[in-house]
Amino acid sequence: MHLVQLLLPVTKAPGQARDEAGANERGNECGNEGGNERANAADGKSDDAGYAFTDVHRALSAELTARFGGVTAYSRSPAHGVWQPDAGGAEHDDIVLLEVVVETLDADWWRDLRQRLERDLEQDSILVRAIAIQML
Repeated sequence: MHLVQLLLPVTKAPGQARDEAGANERGNECGNEGGNERANAADGKSDDAGYAFTDVHRALSAELTARFGGVTAYSRSPAHGVWQPDAGGAEHDDIVLLEVVVETLDADWWRDLRQRLERDLEQDSILVRAIAIQML
């Protein structure tokens, strides 16, 4: 059994505005009062902090839920990544974490998904990692 984690930018590419479709909607649309929320393809537009998911995020949530039975999105306090590219000047992304528990790890499927997300979210690189887990 594996825990697969996808670290995704809230925005499409550095410097672009995030999808504002649900950014001003407040309230926990998924009904979870903890530090994470169970993503719902139908109503997972934004979280309590107002971070809106793009259509890519919503479609991914629906795809992972259909394929694996669920997905957890940690999106209330996005992590802030900062790096300095070769051209100089600092760039940053706000990152949300999506997690899925899978019985067997299909590395080729996850690699293809990562490449598709890099293209769709206009990123040079997206981190998708798998951690072997034992349910206790």
